[in-house]
Amino acid sequence: MQKKIDLMIVGAQKAGTTSLLRYLGEHPECASHPQKEFAYFLNESDYNGEYAQAFLKYFSNQNITTKSILIAKSATLYSSEIGIKRLYEHNPNCQIVMILRNPIDRTYSSFVMERNAGSIHYDFGEITKVLANPTGWEHELFIDNSLYSKHLRTIYKYFPEKQVTILLFEELKNNTRAVCREIFKSLHIDTEFVPEVTVRHNATRINRSFSYARTVNKILHNNSTFRKFVSHIIPSYKFYKFGNFIRELNKTSDTYLPMDEKTKNILCAFYKPHNEDLSKLINKDLSIWDCPE
Repeated sequence: MQKKIDLMIVGAQKAGTTSLLRYLGEHPECASHPQKEFAYFLNESDYNGEYAQAFLKYFSNQNITTKSILIAKSATLYSSEIGIKRLYEHNPNCQIVMILRNPIDRTYSSFVMERNAGSIHYDFGEITKVLANPTGWEHELFIDNSLYSKHLRTIYKYFPEKQVTILLFEELKNNTRAVCREIFKSLHIDTEFVPEVTVRHNATRINRSFSYARTVNKILHNNSTFRKFVSHIIPSYKFYKFGNFIRELNKTSDTYLPMDEKTKNILCAFYKPHNEDLSKLINKDLSIWDCPE
């Protein structure tokens, strides 16, 4: 059978979206995709096909009934108006969840992820050059994706605020079970179920080899010859597990050092007016994001 998405985690990137997807997906009344991203609303080749094809691609390994709650996640969907519009056209009653992380930390985490993948080779201190170039892809990924109020206003153009749950990264991190329970309550399913929340999913760790990471990313890319070939043989969820396995082989247990204070202060001054705007928009105190005097 085929169902529409009931709840969509739309972002923010590097704010715990994968972990929340996994926790919610443990509920026996819910079904979620094993892949990190449900790319249907952003990936043109996916979207140009029938939704039935995407449904099979992402949920074929699930035992789904008419009563199942379908949960999906696309960590950068919040920054794409086209994607949000497509989601609305798919299901105007879909519940939206967005996790907001301190924009400085989110920017740094996003930078580290790309540096780890071999996409960039400079130090984080050079982020000032990215700030000065608002037309590059790095600005979109590192800076623009942290301008939450702008993207939330786009979401509110399509979905009423009552359908949009805004979480702070700190709430998810410190009160994970309570957050899950509130979402289960909003979905009208058993709130007594307790997911396993001790595992942190998709944590960024330093790679042993950047060349290995670049090679793997090229091989596993959606448009690679290898990916297109195996897609006719191996189900998407199995290919995802294979890709995740060979990526994990390259990871160490080490994490990156904190950013330097000079760069942090520059970002703090840049994001401050945006955070103030966001605080008014969502009516939440964001003083925990303030930089020290």
